[in-house]
Amino acid sequence: MRETAARAGTAGLAALTLLLAATTVAEALSPQEAAERARALAASRPPPPPRPGAGALDPTAPWAERFVAMDGDGDGRLTHAEARVYGDRLFTAADRNGDGRIDAAEFAARWGKPIPPGAGASYVAAQEQALATLFAQMDGNRDGVVDRAEAMSATDVAFARADVSRRGAIFRWEFRRFPW
Repeated sequence: MRETAARAGTAGLAALTLLLAATTVAEALSPQEAAERARALAASRPPPPPRPGAGALDPTAPWAERFVAMDGDGDGRLTHAEARVYGDRLFTAADRNGDGRIDAAEFAARWGKPIPPGAGASYVAAQEQALATLFAQMDGNRDGVVDRAEAMSATDVAFARADVSRRGAIFRWEFRRFPW
C-alpha cells in the first residue's frame, strides 16, 4: 500500500486518503499506526496562506505565517542571511522616529505586550521587568538605546540559539519551538 501511495503522487492523494479512511474502519489500527497516518496526512498539507496585513513583522501572526513571510526564497528553511534581513526589518519598524536608534519607549511600543483588563500590579510589574531585561540584553554598550549593530548582534545570537540542529538553517520545527 505504501508503494502505491508513493506512485500515486499528489493527484492520487485524495483517493488514497479515502482508501485509508475506509481501511481504518475495516481494520483495527494500533495507536502508533493511527498516529503515524495522522502525521503523514498533516505533513502533506501546505501551510496556510498569509492573512491580509499579517506577516513577519506582526508578532501576533501564527508561527507558520511568520515563517513563510521570513523565508525569502521559499525553500522551507531560514538561512542566517534571511534572519538578518528579518532583524533589519524589525529594527526599521521599531525605529519610529527614524534616528537609527531604538530607545526604551520605541522598544516598549514594539515588543511590549498589552496588559489585559483587570491585571494586578504584580502582573504589570513582571511584564515591565521582562521588557526591561530584554532591552538591557540588547543594549550591549549600555548607552540606553539599541542601535542597528546591537540589533544585528541580537539577531545573530537568536539565530544561533534557534538553530538547534546546527545545520546553518532554521527549519520549521526549530522555528516553531523558538519565540521569534
